[in-house]
Amino acid sequence: DVEDVIAAPPPLALRAALVGEALRPAETTEYWTETRPRFTSGDVEQALAGVTLVEAANERDEAAAIAIALKLAVEAPGKRAALVTGDRALARRVSAELLRFGVVADDSGGAPLINIPAASLLRLALSAAFRPGDPVSLLSLLKHPLLGLGLERQAVRKAAELVELVALRGGTGRPDVASLGALFETRLAELSGDTRQPFWFSRLTVRGIEQAHGMLG
Repeated sequence: DVEDVIAAPPPLALRAALVGEALRPAETTEYWTETRPRFTSGDVEQALAGVTLVEAANERDEAAAIAIALKLAVEAPGKRAALVTGDRALARRVSAELLRFGVVADDSGGAPLINIPAASLLRLALSAAFRPGDPVSLLSLLKHPLLGLGLERQAVRKAAELVELVALRGGTGRPDVASLGALFETRLAELSGDTRQPFWFSRLTVRGIEQAHGMLG
C-alpha cells in the first residue's frame, strides 16, 4: 500500500523553514536581513519547542550525549528513535556508546569494509605474505578468530598458543609464514635437548604438537 504524505504540522514546518534559512549557503546570507523579520519570536519559540542544544567539550562527549538521548527515547514502550547525520565517524562513535548501554544500533550506513573481521584477517594475511619478519603481525594472524585452516576453532587457538611458546616467544631472527613450520621444528628440537627447559615445556602433549603441525602444514 502507498501511504499518503500529508503536510507537516505547523511547528515542524516552521522548524524546517527556520533551519533552512539558518543554513543558507555563505554567498546568500545577505538575505537574512530580509527573511529574519518573517519569523516572529512566537514562531521561533514554536519551531524550537522540544529542541535541545548540546555544546560538547569533545567528540566523545558529543557521541555520549546523543547516545543517552537515544537510549532514553527508546526506553518508552513502542517508541523508536533515529540519528540522522552525514558524519559517518559520529555515527560510529554513537553506535559504540550505545553498545555500552546494551543497545545495538541498526546503522543504515553500514560499516566500512576495512573494519569488518574478514577484512582484518585479509590485512593480516597480506602483511604476513608481503612484509615477513614481524612476529606480532604473524601471531595476530594465527590467533585471528576467523582463521580456520580446516580445523576446529579451539584447536587452531591452542595450536597458535603452542607455536607462540615454542617458535616466537623469546626467539631471535625474522620469522615468516613460509618458514614458520621449519622454525617450530628447530626450536622444538632445541628445547627438547636443553638442560634448562622452560616451565611449560613439560606440559606439552603429543596431541598439542600434532595440532601445531596440522596448523603449520
